[in-house]
Amino acid sequence: MGIYIYAFVICILLGKFMFDGVSSKVVIDKRKKKYLFFVTLLLGLISGFRSTSVGYDTYSYSLIFNDIMVGSFEKMIESVGRIEPGFALWCGIIKILGGNFQWLLITTSLFIVGSFSIFVYRHSKSVLWSIFILFCFQYYYSSFDIIRHFMATSFLLLGYKYVEQRKIIPFLLFIFIGSLFHKIAFIFTLYYFVPLVKWNTKIFVLFAIMVLIVNMLISKISIGLSLLFGKGDYTQMHGTIQWIGAYSGGVKTFILFFILFFFMFYIYRVNKKTRRVNETTNNSSLTLCLLMLMFSFLFINARIMTRFVMTSSAFLAIAIPNILISDRPFEYFHIKQKNISLIIILLGLVYNSFLLYVNWQNIVPYVPFWQ
Repeated sequence: MGIYIYAFVICILLGKFMFDGVSSKVVIDKRKKKYLFFVTLLLGLISGFRSTSVGYDTYSYSLIFNDIMVGSFEKMIESVGRIEPGFALWCGIIKILGGNFQWLLITTSLFIVGSFSIFVYRHSKSVLWSIFILFCFQYYYSSFDIIRHFMATSFLLLGYKYVEQRKIIPFLLFIFIGSLFHKIAFIFTLYYFVPLVKWNTKIFVLFAIMVLIVNMLISKISIGLSLLFGKGDYTQMHGTIQWIGAYSGGVKTFILFFILFFFMFYIYRVNKKTRRVNETTNNSSLTLCLLMLMFSFLFINARIMTRFVMTSSAFLAIAIPNILISDRPFEYFHIKQKNISLIIILLGLVYNSFLLYVNWQNIVPYVPFWQ
């Protein structure tokens, strides 16, 4: 697991060196681009150079790649059956260009990390915070698995600017492109409504009731999602509503995100009173944190929700810094807000250690393809 720790330390220390003490917006913007390019290259190649033994699904994807028949587009699609056409085409193009499975891992890994970097460059108040969250709240480690799901999520991240601009047609276009890699992309349409939510007691109660109803129906929902993903009815195959996925988490994951939400809610209330953060940003950030809490709660009884926990963690990378950092230049945190920032950092470090300790998504030990 040393390579993950080294990469984490390098990225954080480099970010501190590049951004500490810099106040010029022009300089910061230039350094953000250079920093995120370096992070994309480093993390993309670490993921791309992994062997088929790293990640639960990596070997299965190598079989899919080998099954792709180069020829017409129809021939490519027919050769792999249930695999979405966008991913089949991606594999086919690599084969036509003479690449092997390793090139599939390299290109998809660079695309997944690169789209995340573009996402936080556009939407995060602090790219250093965002990269910290990338490591510590599972998005990066999880991307070693369920590649098609993360490809679809990447198109959501790239199209998210149209959510903020309230341009539904181009946003839906990105959702459609994402669906060519995984059908889960259609569910991402709901993110278009995130900026519209304005929280109050009534909305919180209605949301809580909705989550409880969904939890009561989670068995049927799990069946529907399994069929949507082309996995079949896992409740019949395994005699349980717990769809296969990560072999750890559940209650512990929910407790973590409950604690995180508690502190985010406190900052949200402070922001609401002092107007230190734009109201829409404040509400949207809390909504993204609450969605993460909802998915982790549903994850307790339905492991298929681990997919939503994994991919939704990308939104914490903008929600946390955007709710913590004031819109007012050079405004210092109150001591309580500083303490909350330190608590979140501690939570992230503990969770990062937990993910590596339990071998989240089978990423430990890291084995490069040449070994």
